[in-house]
Amino acid sequence: MQIQFMFNGTVVKATLENTPATRDLIAMLPLTVTLEDYASTEKIAYLKQPRSREGAPEGVEPRAGDVTDYAPWGNLALFQKDFAIRAGF
Repeated sequence: MQIQFMFNGTVVKATLENTPATRDLIAMLPLTVTLEDYASTEKIAYLKQPRSREGAPEGVEPRAGDVTDYAPWGNLALFQKDFAIRAGF
């Protein structure tokens, strides 16, 4: 599924997987959200309606340009940098 975002007049296109969560998101469009920076890695927005978790993976390792629905917080996340889980202290 294709979607486009507009950021301060700049259009960015994305391809979303055909999942129940994606269909729930598409049903909310058009949508205006406020993006917040999170850890200088992603921009997040809290949506007013929950999306389905049916068939969702337990986790992913997002890359720059990925769009995801973060289940624990219920937010939409747009990654501007790769996110790598780092082990160690």
